[in-house]
Amino acid sequence: MQIESRRIHVFVPLQPGGDSPPAPSLRRPPIFVVSPPPPPLLPAPPPAWIILQGVESLPLRIARHSENALAVAKFLEKHPKVAWVKYPSLSHPDLAAKYLPNGAGGMVVFGVKGGSKEARAFADALNGEIFSLLANVGDAKSLVIHPASTTHSQLSDEDLRKGGVLPELIRLSIGLEHIDDITAELSRAFAAI
Repeated sequence: MQIESRRIHVFVPLQPGGDSPPAPSLRRPPIFVVSPPPPPLLPAPPPAWIILQGVESLPLRIARHSENALAVAKFLEKHPKVAWVKYPSLSHPDLAAKYLPNGAGGMVVFGVKGGSKEARAFADALNGEIFSLLANVGDAKSLVIHPASTTHSQLSDEDLRKGGVLPELIRLSIGLEHIDDITAELSRAFAAI
């Protein structure tokens, strides 16, 4: 019989043809073998170069995410089919200025007037050329999700409300596309509902 943990292997001799250790008089002490530590996981040169490029351009990408998201939040605030918008620089400007002086990130959350049916229709209509219907965040591409019918669909209506996942809630992760393209796509999706 063999018992393993991460690096320690224990071998206990068994009776021939049996699954249990031999009688006490026939037992031999277990054998302990300690494996050497695994080698460090280092990426090959091409992936390492790609990772380095991503890290070096991260501040520029984060600034673009934040600029685009603020513009989208302002666009949504003025739209007649939007019930409410939550974005730190608009919802809590004093706190955003204090804790997020370089931008509030790319996440915008808002409510579509009408409720769940309209919100789902909006998310479906937005899924296309610019936006993808995905639960990821922080992608270079803009993303949309209707949490109540996707990521949180296993919860009851009561649990959704307790968790702040309202039926009309849409979550956008704003990407690096040109802001005119993003707002044009949002307008097209609103026209479809």
